[in-house]
Amino acid sequence: MSDHITFKVDPSFDGKPIENLFQAFYTPTKTMNHLLNKKVMIQDAYIKPKHILNQGDVITIDFTGMIHPLTIGDVSDHISILYEDEHVVIVDKPVNLLVYDDGMNKDDLTRRVNRYFQKKGYMLPILPAHRIDVETSGMVLFAKHPLALSYLSQLFERKEIDKTYTCLVKGPLLKEKGTIKTKIAQDRHSSKMIPNPAGVEAITHYQLVSLEDPFVRLHVSIETGRKHQIRAHLASIGYPIVGDALYSGFRAERLMLHFGEVSFKHPMKQNKIIQQSRIPF
Repeated sequence: MSDHITFKVDPSFDGKPIENLFQAFYTPTKTMNHLLNKKVMIQDAYIKPKHILNQGDVITIDFTGMIHPLTIGDVSDHISILYEDEHVVIVDKPVNLLVYDDGMNKDDLTRRVNRYFQKKGYMLPILPAHRIDVETSGMVLFAKHPLALSYLSQLFERKEIDKTYTCLVKGPLLKEKGTIKTKIAQDRHSSKMIPNPAGVEAITHYQLVSLEDPFVRLHVSIETGRKHQIRAHLASIGYPIVGDALYSGFRAERLMLHFGEVSFKHPMKQNKIIQQSRIPF
């Protein structure tokens, strides 16, 4: 049963068609129709496409042929789980660890997460719904099955996830809060993202938290998820993040940027999940 998931249907779906459950996960119609063709069981019996759900139903979904196993290799299974249920896992990423393999590294957070769960007997690939820079620490949202991955990916695309980062910048700060809407693009001569009218849209909001002479602590939220967005935007207005050698030219013990709070609607329970991560600086 390594290609299957089983979970109890939330009471909010009582009396509703099975299609409503798939729609709650933002499941593509083609995928839903495929699964409803003898891939879904309730109480160990295959159901018809127009099945009506009942409170307490235990549903099993067969993803055979729809997933590809990950090559894990010999990596650590040490991870810090902040939140977990049948669908979503939120993991605290340490600084200087990739979220997902870039083709040159054998160790990344995704491999570690999958090693951890495989040792517990969970064999479905667990994949990240987004990434954060390797130098950034903080939360990464993982999907425990394909429906959850579709759901979380859509939340990010639709901007229905609230994300708050904490950072230290070099002061003094001229305004306590502001919004940066500068388009950015890859610099042709370096790995930097730089302001460019022909680049991609990027929107960053910042808010003063505290003055920590000679630095300033900010909360930062982003409406878009571009490469190096926060780092490039803050540097562009004269407030490079402490420890950002790429954008400020000065190194510190680490990049002082951390993804510290996330909130989003749960696909099954429909309630809001709010999760925080301890700020390490």
